[in-house]
Amino acid sequence: MYLIRHWEQDSGVDQDLTEKGCEQARLTALRLQECGIERIYASPVKRTAHTAQIINQRLTVGLETRKMLHDIDMGDCETRSWEYVRTTYPEFMQAFNARQRDVPYPNGESGKHVWRRSRCVLEEIAICGLERVAVVTHGGIIRVWICGIFGIGQERRFFLGDPLDNCSITFINLHDPASNTFHLHRFNDSSHLF
Repeated sequence: MYLIRHWEQDSGVDQDLTEKGCEQARLTALRLQECGIERIYASPVKRTAHTAQIINQRLTVGLETRKMLHDIDMGDCETRSWEYVRTTYPEFMQAFNARQRDVPYPNGESGKHVWRRSRCVLEEIAICGLERVAVVTHGGIIRVWICGIFGIGQERRFFLGDPLDNCSITFINLHDPASNTFHLHRFNDSSHLF
């Protein structure tokens, strides 16, 4: 499974691609062309869906979106300023900055919430019968999946590529389907972009 973070975007919640972002997606497609990808799964969010479409223009394999792959809901941290969050939710900020507990964003999700909602896609991929798939999603999802797969506490996800590089590739292999044993072969690899 090749986990790919979406391209670089302009500032804003979900803006259209930048020229640099389009080039990142194109270079990622060139890299993946040699991997034998049989299907692409993607978050329906514009930046991930467009990244997946550009990759699929070169690979010409099936492309399916899964709403469960959307990024972590940051609640008030997305819709309000961080200054507002600091003054309104000081307990959250203290716990968030300490990175000792997996605290949900105010009116949003925690890593555990995201793992519970998105792991069904991981399970679907594990039993789909395909050898190699790409998943174009968000850095938050990739970090949550790494923690979930390897039994790392979700509060530790922020220590895994904070943030992941745009259009980086994380390669995970399902070593033993019977026991759901995975191997991490590559993490946050963006060497194809340079």
